Amino acid sequence: MGIIRIATESPKTEQWKLLAQFTYPTNIRRYLENHGFADVDGRTVEFIAGCVRQGEAYCVVAENSPVDIAPLLLYYGVANLLRICPKIT
Repeated sequence: MGIIRIATESPKTEQWKLLAQFTYPTNIRRYLENHGFADVDGRTVEFIAGCVRQGEAYCVVAENSPVDIAPLLLYYGVANLLRICPKIT
């Protein structure tokens, strides 16, 4: 996979826009079908969408949180995003 450079003033926002496409079941199914996972059930698709939504929510909340709890919130956000990987491999 190649690197795509996007000129932006807010790289964080652009990254979440790219990830947010995977909060919609139709986009998830299309992506999985294009990558050889045509027989994925609906529960897995909903799981992926939920993980992306929760990951974003935790990361957004962490930005506005006190420094003593922000790392834990970031951990939960990243953990939710990483939970997707074992489901589709």
